[in-house]
Amino acid sequence: MEDLESLSDQDLKLHYDLAHLNSFRPNPNAMEYEYFVNFESNPLLQFYLNAACVANKLVDVVKQELNEELKRNNIRYQHWQILKVIYFDEASTPAAIAERISVNRSSITRLLDHLEVRSLIKRERDRKDRRVLNLILTKEGKELFKSGL
Repeated sequence: MEDLESLSDQDLKLHYDLAHLNSFRPNPNAMEYEYFVNFESNPLLQFYLNAACVANKLVDVVKQELNEELKRNNIRYQHWQILKVIYFDEASTPAAIAERISVNRSSITRLLDHLEVRSLIKRERDRKDRRVLNLILTKEGKELFKSGL
């Protein structure tokens, strides 16, 4: 096993558990279980990681452009995601929506509060289980989403 200081610049530190790849070495100096990949020994992995980086950059550009458009309606990309999820019945509870749009459950309340203040959504207790809180689009929320923002 090589020392950490001897790793080349082409070695990439990954914080994901990719244990299924044989080219990984555990990092003995880390508090968490981290891995290092030597790209020279796995060109296919290098290709996929480079493609993922390009895809992430593209998503960032699209989010930035969309946020510029959404500013006119005083909402952000994450608000738009919530409206979309509710509109297409992909999820209806705060926890399910948070999971669907990859937002922490602690952050979803603030986002929902903004949409509720704007009268774009409303919270309703489930008729069968009063512990469950369902989110529905208001007329204004549906109109805003259908308008293409």
